[in-house]
Amino acid sequence: TRQIDEKVRVLVVDDDLDVATHHADLLRAAGMETAIVTDPKGVMAPLVQFRPDVLLMDINMPGASGWEVVSVLRHFGPDIAYLPVVFLTSQATPMRRSHSIRVGGDAFLAKPVDAVELVNTVSARGDRGRELRGLFSRLNASDERFRAIMGSASEAIVSTNDAGLIVYGNEGAGRLFRLSTEAMIGRPLGDFVPEWQALAATGGSRALE
Repeated sequence: TRQIDEKVRVLVVDDDLDVATHHADLLRAAGMETAIVTDPKGVMAPLVQFRPDVLLMDINMPGASGWEVVSVLRHFGPDIAYLPVVFLTSQATPMRRSHSIRVGGDAFLAKPVDAVELVNTVSARGDRGRELRGLFSRLNASDERFRAIMGSASEAIVSTNDAGLIVYGNEGAGRLFRLSTEAMIGRPLGDFVPEWQALAATGGSRALE
C-alpha cells in the first residue's frame, strides 16, 4: 500500500536513453522517484511493478508512438486507464497538441523543455494521479464490502443495467435460477422472472420473491 508521504512516481517513456535520463534526473532532483522505459511496447511491466502516479511520454518513438501506447492504456482498469499522461515532442504544432489531448493526454510539452516547466507540470499531474489512485482504492473497497453483504444475504438478489441485463447476482439468485453466479451475468432478467418484474428491477438491485 502506498503511503501518503511517499514521493511522486514518474514513469519516463522515451526511446532516446540520453533524453530520458536527463528528464529523469531533473525530476529526481525535484524530489520525485523515476523509472525509465526506452521501448514503448514494454510499458506494462513497469506500470504494474513501479505503479507510477504519472507518465512522461514521448510521442515519436519506433515500434509504437506515444499516442498509440496511451490509446491502448485507456482501455485497461481504472488504475491505468486514468493515469495522467504528460506528452513530450520536438514537433509542438497545434494539431499535435490537440490530438494529444484527444487520445487521453493531460498535458503537452515541447522539447527542449524548460526544467522548471517540466517539474511543475509533472508534479501537478503526479499529485492528481495519486488522488485518483486513492479514490479508486476507496471505491474498490466499498464495492467489495457491498458484494460481501449482498453475497451473504439469504434472499436472491440481482442487479441489472439500463438494458435489463444482469450485472450481478448473489448465491441466493444462483440457487433460485439454478445457475452459477457467473453464468447469469449478461442474461436478461426477463429470462428468469415475469416481464413486469424485470422492468421494475431495471437499473438497480432487487430482492426476488
